[in-house]
Amino acid sequence: MLWRFRHTWRLYSIASDPGRQGGGIGRLLLAAAIDAARRGGAVALQLEARETPALAGWYARHGFEVIRRLPDYYANGDDAVRMRLTLEPTGASPVR
Repeated sequence: MLWRFRHTWRLYSIASDPGRQGGGIGRLLLAAAIDAARRGGAVALQLEARETPALAGWYARHGFEVIRRLPDYYANGDDAVRMRLTLEPTGASPVR
């Protein structure tokens, strides 16, 4: 789910069936979100993610950088990070 703002779009959710994780579906969904934001004129895509190597690390491997740590962000007390991907006006998605 994407939320469109003028220059920076927010990625609120990517989800795939847990039984299919590791098959590339998340990567394809992320690439589609990046491409949609770029086509829509965004200069950046931002998100919040649990501060875990599995999740935040996955986004980092796809070019997102941590711009802020969010302590006690989730209802259960888990921390999050705000991450940002600066978009090139043209060219291929950084997700491969």
